[in-house]
Amino acid sequence: MKKFIAAFVAAAALLTFTACGNETPSAPEISSEQIPERIPEVEKTPDKDLKIFDVLPEIPETPQSELQFSEENGGIEITGYTGSGTGVRIPETIDGKKVTEINIWGDDGKLEEIILPKTAEKCYVTGFPVKYINVPCNDFTVMSKDELEKVYIEDSVTEIPKRAFNYAKKLKTIRMGSNVKIIGDTAFQDCELLSEIEIPDGAEYIGSSFMFTALSEVKLPNSLTAVSAYAFDSKVRVTYRGKTYSARDSEFINLFYKDNVLIYKNVAVDCFGDAENVSVPDGVVEIGDYAFSSQQKIAKITLPQSVKVIRDGAFNRCKSLNDINIPEGVEEIGVFAFSGCMSLKKLALPDSLKILDDRAFDNFGIPDGEELNDCEITYMGKTYNSLKDLAELNSLFDNTSNNTEVS
Repeated sequence: MKKFIAAFVAAAALLTFTACGNETPSAPEISSEQIPERIPEVEKTPDKDLKIFDVLPEIPETPQSELQFSEENGGIEITGYTGSGTGVRIPETIDGKKVTEINIWGDDGKLEEIILPKTAEKCYVTGFPVKYINVPCNDFTVMSKDELEKVYIEDSVTEIPKRAFNYAKKLKTIRMGSNVKIIGDTAFQDCELLSEIEIPDGAEYIGSSFMFTALSEVKLPNSLTAVSAYAFDSKVRVTYRGKTYSARDSEFINLFYKDNVLIYKNVAVDCFGDAENVSVPDGVVEIGDYAFSSQQKIAKITLPQSVKVIRDGAFNRCKSLNDINIPEGVEEIGVFAFSGCMSLKKLALPDSLKILDDRAFDNFGIPDGEELNDCEITYMGKTYNSLKDLAELNSLFDNTSNNTEVS
């Protein structure tokens, strides 16, 4: 999928995590003789009730002397590990202050096991050949994933963002926290060894999250209200509310798509099907990131008066689109929103518009030289029909592109 939940990172090679005192004496250093042997790993089927050391190997808490850190906004930010071991277990407090942020980079690639504190609100970890790690917060990204085998998602996590664990080809075990509500697009895509997953009761949204995995059957909780048509491979059997379907059965897909549109919390997040004319249902207030991107057959889209925001890439590469209304009341149009809409010749912007990204119309109407090939954009009674005019239009809005992702 392309889009949902704009909130977040695009660091192409990183892993981010976050965490969040009163003064107490610093922890005493521990000699190697005092460190207990590790408890053997316990292989279990992923289960929301498993404790962290049922899934990950237990390692002793890392002495403060082996951590680099600084105080940030009343909390502690961990910035490095100087020990010689392959495992680190970061404490929840240092000098009486909570560890709230993890920002460690691996320059020598030695850490294989990382246990992050539950106090973390932000975590950024990259460069290590990590095999085992826990996730204590929503704000994270995992890019150093080649060796990743097991992940324990804490109960404090409510959202697994897009691309969180994609291409972790050795990942076999995921314990998903009991409070996860959202599983973002491509979160577990290409996890080739992932053959079992338990999605917790209370989960509400699954994007195109589990494509190209080893999953063969999945039981879905009744709480789900939005599931992408590309959440699972077509071979996967899904059970939902007492009935079993192929993941691509139209009967199953139609449970979640209304008039070819997938909606989650009044946001249109995806479109599926071969319809040439699509009407977004009334009540939708936002067209999500890349919601209609690359829909080659859609020629006409009707938006309801309730829409206020058109997010990044919303209609990106809709090559056949030649008719769309942007209703009065829309206040924001994001980057690449109409990029590559080669058949769209006329577009009227509402007077209500307050934010227009200066790359919203990249490759709009097949630009040729300085002209827009008979294309015209109207705003506040004025028509703009050249690239020079488009620059003038953009100058009316006090914003610049801050997103260069195209899907």
